[in-house]
Amino acid sequence: MVDMTFGYGGKGKLSAIADIGVGGVSLSIVQTSGVTSTVLATGRSVLSFEPHTPEQSVGMLAAQIKEAGDLALSQYAAHHQKAPILSVHAVIHAPWVHTQTVRAAKRFESDTPAQDSHVAELAKAGLALATEIDQSRLIEASVTRIEVNGYRTKRHENVRVRTLDAVSLISDCEADVKSAVASALGALFPVAKISWRSGARAIAAFVDDTDLSDTDVLIIDMSTDTTHVITLRKGLFEQSIVPEGVRTILARLAGGGLPDATLGHIRMLEREACSNEACEAVQSAMALAEPDLARIFGECIGKMAAVRHVPNDLILITHHDLETWLGRFFTRIDFTQFTITTLPFEVHTPQSLGIENWILGVPQESALAVDTALVNIEADS
Repeated sequence: MVDMTFGYGGKGKLSAIADIGVGGVSLSIVQTSGVTSTVLATGRSVLSFEPHTPEQSVGMLAAQIKEAGDLALSQYAAHHQKAPILSVHAVIHAPWVHTQTVRAAKRFESDTPAQDSHVAELAKAGLALATEIDQSRLIEASVTRIEVNGYRTKRHENVRVRTLDAVSLISDCEADVKSAVASALGALFPVAKISWRSGARAIAAFVDDTDLSDTDVLIIDMSTDTTHVITLRKGLFEQSIVPEGVRTILARLAGGGLPDATLGHIRMLEREACSNEACEAVQSAMALAEPDLARIFGECIGKMAAVRHVPNDLILITHHDLETWLGRFFTRIDFTQFTITTLPFEVHTPQSLGIENWILGVPQESALAVDTALVNIEADS
């Protein structure tokens, strides 16, 4: 990364951020100060209703990255200096990335000043505990939570402890996916260093920087073709993948229309600015789709709740035009049998949690905004 000055008048580190999921890619060029990030340009691959096999989805990745990257670079070149991008953050979502969280603990016979070396020892132990991860394909391993004598702390150095716990987040990535992403990003940004992150890490870091940082939450991370469902409790994950996403939901609603047209009708319906037959058809399709969506997500959440009831606070990350409707859906549909309090979900979005306090400039999709929050948080750490 390198400091550059742009038309916004501030100094910051210039980087690109690519959000990569099954079925779609979005990419932004941002200027990050560690306090806020300014989005200078953004682009997204075209959304299509056509289903693909897993092999086809991987095969399309290079073209999708190029499409999103070309759009972002075109905007960047048109409105800003043409300084080269020296840093790229590739944020890859499940199921292409597999993430495991583990807890390692150290006990002392007497009060002992905690040191970084103790945390490093626990991080190494955590890596050994991550038996679900293929360590030959490792892309990230980091300590995300430290507890001193049973209490979470941001500063542990020289604090006298009897017990020290560290939660680590560890991810691997499918080799063919990583290879395709590295090649495509390298073609777009030939002098840039690529940093690899999981979508789960981005979300966990963002939540940890909000008012829900000490709250157990259920996360619905909806990509184009799949949804990653995560319960996050004290830094630890329980998770599942649902084969339902933005593309499949829009296909239910489209009635022969195109994805962008369907999203446009949903957007107008939410603004109460649409009353033609096409909007009425989409509105009816939304009502007809809800029982199937309730069954699909109910089965997933129900399996989680069979082991342990899920938190009431739900964080929804999806296409911004679907947020209001799906937010109502998760609040209104009776999932109360699965929640800890037997009360309905309280739905939060990145916007309702104040993500705009950290991100300025060109609007981003929710998942990409969460990725940008991660980059900003890491710049400040």
